[in-house]
Amino acid sequence: MYPLSALLGQDKDESITSMPVDELIEKADGFAGVFPVVADATDVARSASDIVLTKPGLSVIISVFLTSRAIFQRTKNYTIYAVSITIHIMLGFMLLALIWKFDFPPFMVLIIAILNDGTIMMISKDRVYPSPPPDCWKLVEIFTTGIVLGSYLAVMTIILFCATYKTDFFPCVFGVATLEKTAHDDIKKLASAVYLQVSIISQALIFVTLSRSWSFVERPGLMLVAAFVIAQLIATLIVVYANWSFAAIEGIG
Repeated sequence: MYPLSALLGQDKDESITSMPVDELIEKADGFAGVFPVVADATDVARSASDIVLTKPGLSVIISVFLTSRAIFQRTKNYTIYAVSITIHIMLGFMLLALIWKFDFPPFMVLIIAILNDGTIMMISKDRVYPSPPPDCWKLVEIFTTGIVLGSYLAVMTIILFCATYKTDFFPCVFGVATLEKTAHDDIKKLASAVYLQVSIISQALIFVTLSRSWSFVERPGLMLVAAFVIAQLIATLIVVYANWSFAAIEGIG
């Protein structure tokens, strides 16, 4: 064991002063006579400790910090995603209902929630890049980010709706195949189109919220990508082929 005074340089010891600090810390068994509680310690010592090291030495503490920061980062990312999706669904569908009198089928909201939950569960298996310095809950920043992203997604949904649906308030100017508001079957097809757009962008948002930088420079985990692809294949098949009168949607081909 190297005493703390020697590590701090107060007691000159030529055998250790030439060693790098990182190597000294990893090789030290304890500091100033204080030893970490390890797995083979007594039950009383382990029950009184905040953390029990399962390996000798202090190098395993690095893994503890990295793991805890990764857990915190996953929790933070999910919180931003949850706020964004809530704002997107509530604001987007509320404006469609109030301005254009368009009622999105509630059953399709349930499908969106199920597929989103199936994909978001893969966050626990996804690679995450924890914050290098210690992080903390910055609720203002988290909610601001979620509100901005959710509002942006709501605007994109409204733009798709207006581009696909001929209305007096917003005529079609995007060159997309349009649907007439007077046709009952077209309303069902419009619901299918809106559902697919909401499904795609709400799940693609997962990759944005998981990234500390630009989403395209951080590679997500294979399981998360696979879950996203499977969910979007299911959503696409529903939109193309499903003719569900109880859900008020019709396949758009």
